[in-house]
Amino acid sequence: MYRRRVVNKTNVCYNEIGEIMKINHIKKMSGAKYKIILMNGEELIAYEDSILKYNLLYKKEIDAELQLLIQKENLYYEVYHKVVKYIMTKLRSKKEIEVYLNKYPLEEKEKENILEKLKQIGLINDEKYAKAFAMDRLHLGNDGPNKIRSELEQNQIDSVIIEEVMASIDETVVLEKLKRLLSKKIKQNRKYSEYYLKQKMVTEFVNLGFSREQIISLFDELFQKNDAVIEQEYRKLKMKLEKKYQKEQLNYQIRQKLYQKGFTKEEIEEVIEKSND
Repeated sequence: MYRRRVVNKTNVCYNEIGEIMKINHIKKMSGAKYKIILMNGEELIAYEDSILKYNLLYKKEIDAELQLLIQKENLYYEVYHKVVKYIMTKLRSKKEIEVYLNKYPLEEKEKENILEKLKQIGLINDEKYAKAFAMDRLHLGNDGPNKIRSELEQNQIDSVIIEEVMASIDETVVLEKLKRLLSKKIKQNRKYSEYYLKQKMVTEFVNLGFSREQIISLFDELFQKNDAVIEQEYRKLKMKLEKKYQKEQLNYQIRQKLYQKGFTKEEIEEVIEKSND
C-alpha cells in the first residue's frame, strides 16, 4: 500500500491515494530541526517554523501533500537559519547578506522574504551596521576616514547614513591615531632620507584613508633629522665604489646615488666635505 520515495535526500513514505497518516511523536534535534516519526515508522525532518506553521504539535496527522510541502520548505528555512548564524558572528550590511543568499538556489521571492523578515526583527539595519563598522575601523584598525567611507559605499550603504556616520567621527581621534601610526613608522624606517621617507609615508597613509595634508603636516612635526643616516649611506657607497672609481669620479658617483636615495644637495655636499677633512 505504501511506497518509499526520496525527496530532497530525505526518505519520505506516503500513501499514493493521499490517505492521512498519524504522527507517533515529534523529537527535537539540534538547532531548529525536529524529527517527525509516523505511526508506520517513517521519519520526516522539519524545521520548527514548519512545525508551528502547520500546527503539527496539536494536529498529530499529516498527508503526502503536506510532507512534500515541508520538504520543499526545508531549504528555505535551512538557508534562513544559516543567514541568522552568519549575522550573529558579526553585524552585516544588507548588501553582504544579499551576496550570501545568492550562494543558495532559492527563488527571488524567497530571498526577498528572508531579507524582509530579517529587517523586521532588526538583524538587518544598515544604520546600526555603518556606525559599528566605522567605530571598529577607527578604534581597532589602521584605517582612516576616507577608507571607511569608501568601504561603506562599496557595501551600498545609503549616502545619507554615510554622511551622518562620517560627521560623527571625532577629528581629534583621527589626528591622534594618525600621529601614533606615523611616529611608529618613522622610528621603524630610520635608514631612509627625509624626502624619501615622506613620500613613502604619504603613499602608505593615503592608501589607508588619511588626508594627504594631515599626513605631511604631522610628518614634518614628528621627523627628526639624523645625520647618521646619510653618513652611514655614504660610507657604504664609498666602500662599494672606490674599487671602481678615482676621487672626482668617485664623489660624482656617490653624489648621484645619494641623490637617488632622496638626500638633498646640501646634505650630500656636507657629508662629502666632512669626509674629505
